[in-house]
Amino acid sequence: MVSQKVYTNEEFHTFVERAEGKFEWVDGQIIALYSGEPVEESLVGYVLSPDFDRTQLPDFPMPTERHDNIVSNLHFYVRLALKGLPFKVYSQATYIRDNDWEKSRLPDIIVVDAASQQRNKRHEVTNPVL
Repeated sequence: MVSQKVYTNEEFHTFVERAEGKFEWVDGQIIALYSGEPVEESLVGYVLSPDFDRTQLPDFPMPTERHDNIVSNLHFYVRLALKGLPFKVYSQATYIRDNDWEKSRLPDIIVVDAASQQRNKRHEVTNPVL
C-alpha cells in the first residue's frame, strides 16, 4: 500500500491561498474540488515551498457553465424562500469546517443562522444549518 502524505489544515489553507483554486481538505488530503482527486504530493510540496511560482501551476478542473447556472438559480431560490428569516445564504466561496472529522469542504450553497454563525480564523463556517 502506498502511503500518502497527510497535510495539516494550516498547510491546506496555505496551498489554497497560493494555488488560487477550489480545493477541499479531507482526512489530511488536498482534493481538487471539481475532479474529486487528491492533488499530487509533488505539486503540493512545490506550492508550499519557498520556490513556488504561480505561473508554473497546471490548470485545475473548473465548473461547467451549466453548474454555475444551477448554483446561481439555487442560491436565488433558497434566498427567496428564506427572505425575512434570520438566515444568511453563501455560495461557492465559504468553506464548512468539521473539527471532529478533520475536514474542510467547499459546498455550492451554505445556509447559516445569522445570529449564531460561527467562523474560525480562516473564515470557515463551523455550524451551518443547511
